[in-house]
Amino acid sequence: MNFNKGDWLILLASAIAPIVNLYQKRARMYCSAETILTFRTVVGFPFVAALAYFLEPSVSYNDFMSALPYLFFIATGIYVVAKIMWIEALNRISITKLSAMLALLPVFTLFFAYLYLDEIPEFRQILGIIPVLMGGYLITKPNRV
Repeated sequence: MNFNKGDWLILLASAIAPIVNLYQKRARMYCSAETILTFRTVVGFPFVAALAYFLEPSVSYNDFMSALPYLFFIATGIYVVAKIMWIEALNRISITKLSAMLALLPVFTLFFAYLYLDEIPEFRQILGIIPVLMGGYLITKPNRV
């Protein structure tokens, strides 16, 4: 089995996420979620824009303008709200419990894909729900004293 460069990047991003969450939780004690998100955007945008400029094909002005309303909706309606809620949740509960709740996303994706897109989950996908639910329960259940 060979690892590609992209595989290493995904592995690195997965390894860094808990560390970033820890520092976000600490930063939230000193400033608001909006300030943290603004700082992340101001620092990260030039980096992401440079990567897109050098690694992606250029987009015509007309294509960009036609996609702008969708980009605006996704950026404000989904990304900003979701990130603010994530940072506030980090401030209120432990990173471990929040990560366990995040692990439920594939379960909800299967459910809503079935409900709205008429996608029937495969047997192995349904079997995969079981360890996710069990793990989420074990991590979030109250400790007995």
